[in-house]
Amino acid sequence: MPINSIVHDYEKNEHTLLCVENLCIMLNSEDGACELLHNVSFTIHRGETLALVGESGSGKSLCAQAILGLLPHPALQISQGEVWFDGVRIDTLKNEGWKNIRGKRIAMIFQEPMAALNPVQTIGAQLAEVINLHFPERDIKTVYRRSVELLQQVGVSEPEQRLCSYPHQLSGGLCQRAMIAMALACEPDILIADEPSTALDVSTQQQLLQLLQTLQKQFRLAILFITHDLAIVAHWCTRVAVLQQGRLCEINNTEKIFTAPQHPYTKSLLAAICEKAPKATIHKSAPLLMQIKNICKSFQAPKRLLEKRLPARCVLNNISFDIFTGEILAIVGESGCGKSTLGRALLMLDPPDSGEIFYQNISLKKQNNKALQAFRRNVQIIFQDTTEALNPRHTIARILKEPLEIHNIGTATEREESVCNLLRIVEMPDNCGNRYPHEFSGGQRQRIGIARALALNPKTIVCDEAVSALDVSTQQQIIALLLELQKKFDLSLLFITHDLNIVRRIADRVLVMSNGKIAESNYTANIFENPQEKATKALLAATPSIPAAWQNPPATWP
Repeated sequence: MPINSIVHDYEKNEHTLLCVENLCIMLNSEDGACELLHNVSFTIHRGETLALVGESGSGKSLCAQAILGLLPHPALQISQGEVWFDGVRIDTLKNEGWKNIRGKRIAMIFQEPMAALNPVQTIGAQLAEVINLHFPERDIKTVYRRSVELLQQVGVSEPEQRLCSYPHQLSGGLCQRAMIAMALACEPDILIADEPSTALDVSTQQQLLQLLQTLQKQFRLAILFITHDLAIVAHWCTRVAVLQQGRLCEINNTEKIFTAPQHPYTKSLLAAICEKAPKATIHKSAPLLMQIKNICKSFQAPKRLLEKRLPARCVLNNISFDIFTGEILAIVGESGCGKSTLGRALLMLDPPDSGEIFYQNISLKKQNNKALQAFRRNVQIIFQDTTEALNPRHTIARILKEPLEIHNIGTATEREESVCNLLRIVEMPDNCGNRYPHEFSGGQRQRIGIARALALNPKTIVCDEAVSALDVSTQQQIIALLLELQKKFDLSLLFITHDLNIVRRIADRVLVMSNGKIAESNYTANIFENPQEKATKALLAATPSIPAAWQNPPATWP
């Protein structure tokens, strides 16, 4: 089908704030030039929200970086096209010209908060830096009050204490909220939100979207919303632009995209969210694999100069539960409730302060390093933050071979074959082994993290937001893969996630965490059909879903 018959929602008028015309981006490498983005055109009007959706690596983040002039030159550069903001062409601006636009009039929430935040500066120092850069006349007290107010707006509890924290002391969700606060600090005209809700729980996500809607109405804020979550798109976005392999497939208002898509790729995306995952099997008589008994974990709050040290903050409070062989146990809860800390504690990567963890009836409390290494061969983890989890100095092949070398598995030739097989399993090309993590999108890095977790054929995998960075079609494939492997090898999966729609489809049991405690534990059907606790009901009420009228694709769809 000709692209002109599909992309028909492109027009400029007096309300147009941002205009991207025929944008092309070239990659210059040792292997020659390669076009990553081809003739992409769209407009954003004042007060509207345009969603940019598509598979990982389709060029969504590249498009956002090009708008703000953040492409790493000369490796990536605009080869053709123009970008106009408020009647002024900005793609040709130099460094001085960007000072009054970046951060102040066009702000961006980056996809990877841990990579975007400075690891050696506190959250307060980084918020103050943004405010001081654009409003140098404000005094220290005014900047501090504004910083506290911003953290409160994005739902951060104890904002005064969080201002003193470093990024590594916060959960992924709290880091994302800090990034959002920085983006909103100068009340911009356009907000480019690159996967802003990926690391957030559903209740915080709902609060964030309501906050953005309030700011949008108050200041006629235009938003370019880059996301994989089509449920959010359905409820919140005015128009939708669909990208595939660097090309704009389709752009239209949201209802028409969901009810009458024109391009085959758009139809395949929508078909993926309607497809049902295989039902999980409840393992009522399965052997006990792990026992977690009364574990507690606290972190010491940072101490400011000449101030009294604050008391330690309890992150895990008397946590107890069991994991059975071959089951999928989901852990859900708000950001900062202790889910990721619990995952790390189970692998003894960050051992608990008290309590005991038993694996196959053997306590891990007093095990030596050799015994723990053998334990970790059987229990692997897929980390939440792919930027931190993958060594930036190693190639992908080296990263995937490393666990095999540590555990002395196979010959050099067999390890090479294993690497190729792992890449095929997660649907990555064989020739990507010689590339580095920074050369891949967030979703592609997540697939590499999954491949590394599978390398040792473990019995248990802790999936810490394992599919949160993936587009819906790839997410469906990865979930199907994990379920297939789980059934084939009798794997146990500890599935830490914010996506309750996924939990409902795949989990055997669910643990709901709140403020470092287990608020409720039950079989999945009971949790969703008859929740007992306030925390569970709040999570379910905040979960977005696609309107029922939009969920029935015609039989002619693929």
